[in-house]
Amino acid sequence: MTASLAHPSYLIDRSKQMSYIYYYKDSLLRISKTPLPQNQFEIFYRTNPNTQNRKAIIRQEDSVWIAGLRCFKGIAVHDIDTITFYYSKNKLGLHSPLNNFLSDFPFEVMSIQVPAWNGTQAQGQVLFIISAITATSIPDSLLKLPTSIPQDENVPIKNMRFF
Repeated sequence: MTASLAHPSYLIDRSKQMSYIYYYKDSLLRISKTPLPQNQFEIFYRTNPNTQNRKAIIRQEDSVWIAGLRCFKGIAVHDIDTITFYYSKNKLGLHSPLNNFLSDFPFEVMSIQVPAWNGTQAQGQVLFIISAITATSIPDSLLKLPTSIPQDENVPIKNMRFF
């Protein structure tokens, strides 16, 4: 048996809360304009309703080094959901994608361990760690949608092909 995973390329416009997913239909490249909360491929920047009620408890005494930054331990609780995270007090100049697992947390989350749910039951843990922070510049053209590619709105995943 062979299993494979196809994950699409997409751009995110955080100010408009919109994602632009590249996919194929009839062997032609297309773009689906999809509201970010509905982008099922995105686990970091789309809104997660479970984060709204998580209460974070931070500890100053437990520290580790992650990506060259001193980080402190925190725990967030919501119902039966408990997550462990490490955060940095350093200003990074960007928003950590791991912060979206918490609600309005003021520091940058550098590592987070969350339960992996299978319906109504936790089936283990998933650990995300930011391993490096690299300052780089990219051409503006990478952030612009090509006008030559047709755009559709809210294409269901079952109608998308990625290879």
